[in-house]
Amino acid sequence: APALLLAPVYGTMVLAGMTEILFGLLAVLVLRALADQRHVLAAVIASFMPFARPEYVVFVPAVLLWLAWHRQWRALPWLLIGHVLYGAVGAAALGDVLWYFHLDPYKGAADIYGSGDLWHFWERRKHILGSPLLWTFVLALPLAALLWWRKAEERPMLRLLLVVGLLPALGIAALHSILWWKGLKGSLGLERVLATAMPLLALFVVWVLGRSLSLVLRPGWRLGIASALVAIPHIVCAARFFQLEQPIPVAANAELEFLERVGAQVAAMPEPQGRTIMSHPYIAYRAGIDPFDTERNGQYWPGQEGFRAGDRLVWDAHFGPGEMALPLEELMSDSTMRLLATLVPKEHMLRYHGLAMEVHIFERGPGRRWQRTDTLMVGVAPHGVEGLRADTIACAMDAICFYGGEFPFEMEGLQLEHPGICFADLVIRGEVLWTQRQGEANLIFAEEHPSGSLGYRSSALGSGFFEHRYRVPPRPPGTTNKLYVWNLGKQPFALRGFTVEVVRTFQEDQAP
Repeated sequence: APALLLAPVYGTMVLAGMTEILFGLLAVLVLRALADQRHVLAAVIASFMPFARPEYVVFVPAVLLWLAWHRQWRALPWLLIGHVLYGAVGAAALGDVLWYFHLDPYKGAADIYGSGDLWHFWERRKHILGSPLLWTFVLALPLAALLWWRKAEERPMLRLLLVVGLLPALGIAALHSILWWKGLKGSLGLERVLATAMPLLALFVVWVLGRSLSLVLRPGWRLGIASALVAIPHIVCAARFFQLEQPIPVAANAELEFLERVGAQVAAMPEPQGRTIMSHPYIAYRAGIDPFDTERNGQYWPGQEGFRAGDRLVWDAHFGPGEMALPLEELMSDSTMRLLATLVPKEHMLRYHGLAMEVHIFERGPGRRWQRTDTLMVGVAPHGVEGLRADTIACAMDAICFYGGEFPFEMEGLQLEHPGICFADLVIRGEVLWTQRQGEANLIFAEEHPSGSLGYRSSALGSGFFEHRYRVPPRPPGTTNKLYVWNLGKQPFALRGFTVEVVRTFQEDQAP
């Protein structure tokens, strides 16, 4: 148990209460039943694993193979009992005995989650397993071969741990690598999915190491001392590594602090006449909303026809364009959706496809919106800017050229506010040209208020064209802002076609 709990990917999922832990528990119970030769019980438990996690497609065939190998034909039909029972419930509740296949939530979604490197999980192996478990696994492989060769009486259990333990664990890792590489089954390259394989892997490692000590020591107090000398340093090292990967207690990061603020805003608003639709569970938790009370709330976008007068929608940039399949542009262009509030985090957080994290709260009602665009700067010619500082030099590239200073450009007091705006978008465009060698520079937009920082958005300036957009909700009086370049590498560079615009969004009955 300590070796398993201190594997970073598993221990963090225990804290999170995710379904990977349930799957791992069922897998270990199946192994225990097979070790006790309770084959029917093993088949029954395995039959329910599809309803815990989709990784059953790797594990259950291994169980089937084991039962067939040992000619346990009477146990094989019990592998279907889970589907039979859930099918009966689905027929009664949904009118569909095959609902499990027809309502598969992992279909497609490649356009939402994308795809990645085939070797993603392999490159993250130390962060997933933790170095202590990783190296003991490497050690366990040759020891397993030695144990097989030297102690024939250990072969039955070792064979079980290999066929129904280690091979499915490796198969789960391989399957998720391929799914993420191909962008299939809604894969997002999440490391947590490998927590399903950790109990199988840890059990194999610990059993092999423990039984290998019996090759040199007979059962007794000497073997107990030797086991402690191996286990205690492993646990100490694993605990330290786990703390590096996931500090305990878990501190709220910038995203959680933002979601807590959103939850408080939702809770402070008058209750809607209809339902509250939101997909983000943490916002619902902080707002004191029960997402399972389907008469008053909902987790999925019900469609235009299902979203009735008085209903409220809390759209976030994480679940909104993904699970809800509801682009923000569709809502903003809908004159029957009234925007009640816009909230953005202090820091610039990017979600799927480069979308910035933000939350918009809508209600069904009159909501005609329009925009007005004003140019604040073209080149070094400011419009509506209180202060400008630019350390420029003559440049033959039809661009603004800067020395290798650390802060070569700064503009203060950008006029973003206007009475009655819903929000303003600060849009910065241009092309970066490094005059010598490419350095490291960031474009930063900072907002300050006497009560503290309201925003700090940082975007890297690489080489070539760029466009950065920062959404700014209405700010309280006394707010100051600053847009500047932080040239960390202190390399000279040029900006071509540099423009700064503010796009203000208004809503009906609010004249610009």
